[in-house]
Amino acid sequence: MTRGDAPSVRISGVTRGDDGLAVALIGALANLSNPNAEHQLRDLQTAARTLGQEVVVFGAKDEQEIDNSFAGHQAGLMPG
Repeated sequence: MTRGDAPSVRISGVTRGDDGLAVALIGALANLSNPNAEHQLRDLQTAARTLGQEVVVFGAKDEQEIDNSFAGHQAGLMPG
């Protein structure tokens, strides 16, 4: 896969909850400099709202920013 072939948004779902209730959270790693990212994220947000889910978007355009996004997530720093 060449750099130009990389998708602008990747998503995954996780479940969290300390009170016994499962809260679904959809995490999206997005290359916000990709012109397709905006409409893909908008579609993702719309679908998530329909399902009553929360979406958290981590912006990253290169390997270093991806590493930083995961490190921030592991440290409990969620993007705003």
